[in-house]
Amino acid sequence: MARWSWLFAMTALMACGESMQVGSDDVGSDGVMPDASPPPPDADCPLPCDDAALPDASTPDAPSPDAAPPDAAPDAPPPDAPAITGSALQLNDVSIVLPLPTSNEDRDTHMLAATAAGPRGALFPQPVYAAIDTDLGGFSFEMPYSALRVIAVRIDPCFGPVLPPADESTCEAQLRLVLQPIVGASSALETRDAAIHTFYRLTREQLYAAKDTIVALRLASSGGEALGPLAPHPIIVQQGLGGTFHAGLRALILEVAGADNLTRVATMHKTASQTWSFTIFDIASTSPVEIARRTIAAVAAGTTTQSGNAFNLPSLDAAFQPPPIGPDAFNDLASALIAVNLTPEVRRAQFDGLIRVENPHVNTPDTVSCVTCHFAMIVKKRIAEPRFGLFDSSSPDVYTPIADLLAPGELRPTFSTTTFDFNIHAFSYLGTDLAIAQRTVNESAAVLEYFAASPTP
Repeated sequence: MARWSWLFAMTALMACGESMQVGSDDVGSDGVMPDASPPPPDADCPLPCDDAALPDASTPDAPSPDAAPPDAAPDAPPPDAPAITGSALQLNDVSIVLPLPTSNEDRDTHMLAATAAGPRGALFPQPVYAAIDTDLGGFSFEMPYSALRVIAVRIDPCFGPVLPPADESTCEAQLRLVLQPIVGASSALETRDAAIHTFYRLTREQLYAAKDTIVALRLASSGGEALGPLAPHPIIVQQGLGGTFHAGLRALILEVAGADNLTRVATMHKTASQTWSFTIFDIASTSPVEIARRTIAAVAAGTTTQSGNAFNLPSLDAAFQPPPIGPDAFNDLASALIAVNLTPEVRRAQFDGLIRVENPHVNTPDTVSCVTCHFAMIVKKRIAEPRFGLFDSSSPDVYTPIADLLAPGELRPTFSTTTFDFNIHAFSYLGTDLAIAQRTVNESAAVLEYFAASPTP
């Protein structure tokens, strides 16, 4: 605990391929690698509102007449600061999302399928998939097994406890993958609105070695430039999915993950036109297959499946079944039609709960429900900010990372402002539209904090 105490005593600041080398021509004057994709709009970008049932609000700091007055001005752009470069760990080292393939060859040759196998077995064995499909009453139409590809990778040295952990013996080192069905014609590949999240238990030594391998792969393909906020990995974007960096990453995944250390599977898929279902399975064995639904946190006791509905964009009216419970629930704020009639105090309390859901110093994936994690960003961006002037900086519960581990501005989510976009993904795609939730960004920063405090296994 001593190593945590000195870190958290520091003053914290938060503000809102082939052997291809990244050379000086590829880097901006500030030493930061250009974004791989157009930057998402600022948090204070006004959203359109043509819902006749609600008062108009043309800008975040001018909410509807019936709404509470803004609690804070829109979060200001962060000041310039030195970028994190060289061998120092970066967000895009611990959480990696791939660009979408541009051809069938990219998808079928250069991406890992569910059947891809190394010494530990297939990444997502077909018998496990079939058992989950049967348990859920059939999701194979939304997620055909043959179309599943690894689209994102995350490493986590301490899954479970709130960070920093009171007792590091409670930590479980993990590698996590996101698989999505990638379908369509070769020139127009996209994902279905579904994802499977697989969890693999590692030893601390394996996890730290994986982290070091990823940094080495980055340095071998670049001059150590800053990669910036989470985005499709800039080096993979430059080199392509067939480049050396992604080839090394694929080899690493197959070396450390497979059927024999697969411990958990979480599913997200559509069950109706505007309804998404979430279920988590513990994997006791992959041969023979032994799976069991996991109880979902922060809902009625015994709940093993949760769903969320969303309607009436651009303003948003969402409902959750069963609804989350506890001080961090924001069920009423999730519906613009209901939120407009709440008192300012209730809106504020629910917004602070939403911010706590996004804060890995307060909540873990095992203490919040599935829908709260997946809906938090769309509720904030569609309702809390533009309707009521509720911004991250106005909440005392906002996540604040160690200042010298991140450049200000790197804690930036990716959120679509397409008017009728129901993208509730956390670190994956809807069609060709990437979503990176604030919770995912914050968790990735917390991983940097952990490694800074515990640099060796």
